[in-house]
Amino acid sequence: MSTFEFIDSDTEESFDILVQVGFEKPLDVNDTLRVLQIILEPVTSKIASVLLEQLISLHIDQTGVTIRFRYATNPTSLLVAHQQTSEYTSRLKVQFIYYLFARIDAQYTLGDIPFPSSFRGFLTLPDDININL
Repeated sequence: MSTFEFIDSDTEESFDILVQVGFEKPLDVNDTLRVLQIILEPVTSKIASVLLEQLISLHIDQTGVTIRFRYATNPTSLLVAHQQTSEYTSRLKVQFIYYLFARIDAQYTLGDIPFPSSFRGFLTLPDDININL
């Protein structure tokens, strides 16, 4: 069962995005570890320093991946500081989520996805946006 859900927090300061995807076919242990490596690279990258605020939870097993992201309601994003609108920044943050799952899908096909199949086009997100900080 796939999920792409916005979750309000107990405070008005943040909200979470819960994403759950399933693999087309079950993975073995080594492939599960490789998925973790695929996730770690973008979440520790320069683009993530701007578009990823917090990774609250991560669960990987043979059948799928579940990640819970947390974002501030009123971000003090570096993009906003660089004259970008908060709407543009919000859109990029969702696109970062698509990018992350497109990277996984490029090596381990996702069979149960909660977003449009066009999410695969976000593989080029780092090249498509210009983040010069």
